[in-house]
Amino acid sequence: AFHLMNEIRPGTPIVISSGYGERAVREEFNSSLAGVINKPYTVSELREKFAAVLAHGKTAESLKAGASDS
Repeated sequence: AFHLMNEIRPGTPIVISSGYGERAVREEFNSSLAGVINKPYTVSELREKFAAVLAHGKTAESLKAGASDS
């Protein structure tokens, strides 16, 4: 789904939810993610992650240009 979303609308901020570590997830997606949230997570944690991504206007292009994520 990640690759298809980027094909349809490049630069869309994408947050991946995974049970794997953030480093492994970012390596899998070439670090072009707006964020990673590890399972399990609460609704509050998910809300905070989305708010942080939206507040920083993170996109795949900004991350490739050197923006960082927590």
